[in-house]
Amino acid sequence: MQDQAYDKTYELENRYWWHVGRRYVFRKVLERFFSPRTGAKIVDIGCGTGGNFPMLGGFGTVLGLDISEKALAFCRQKGFTNVALMRGVYDTGLDVGSVDLVTMFDVLEHFDDDVRALAEINRILKPGGYTLISVPAFKTLWSELDEALYHRRRYKRRELEMRLEKTGFEIVKSSYLFFFVFPLVFMYRVVGQFQERRSYPQFTYVEFPKFIGAFLAWLSKVEASILGAGGRLPVGSTVVCFARKKI
Repeated sequence: MQDQAYDKTYELENRYWWHVGRRYVFRKVLERFFSPRTGAKIVDIGCGTGGNFPMLGGFGTVLGLDISEKALAFCRQKGFTNVALMRGVYDTGLDVGSVDLVTMFDVLEHFDDDVRALAEINRILKPGGYTLISVPAFKTLWSELDEALYHRRRYKRRELEMRLEKTGFEIVKSSYLFFFVFPLVFMYRVVGQFQERRSYPQFTYVEFPKFIGAFLAWLSKVEASILGAGGRLPVGSTVVCFARKKI
């Protein structure tokens, strides 16, 4: 990921509607399927600049892993010191069966071999342990942003489920996210395909007036409530999946 992406994420992840909205959903899914427990060990792979640590900390003790020293430096600036470099791209360096919950938020799409990355998650989870994963959805939404972030792919919901099942997981809950804004995202990306591409893709946020951002975040809260009540959204720009390691 470009260095400027870490800079911008660090600046905006606590107030930009997309980050805030995802956390509403992640928290609701965990509240439904993963009750807070004493001594629970949570590992956030690809933790970035640490924006999800406070939310995850309500469910156990969190260790953040990343391959970027810059990302981990941002975490430490925020006071999150329980972070470490991955031993390798596909090697967390953690013991077999030592973790209760692994999270990977918009990270899996960066791996050349996503099945190998999921196998490492399975390896470090305890029997019956859980993983919560989000990824960008639909190849038709591919844009300059994907290229700037060095994405390898985007997923349909069933494609993510099949990869998890292949690596020893059973699906507990899966859905698309950002259903209400999907038509706008789709139109924006389609129009973007006809615009001249820059020679070097740039990472940018589409920033809105504060009241619009607040409304978009509120829509995400509605989606979180739907998922928390057992519902599923039929389409969206992100896929989220909660899965359990088979015993």
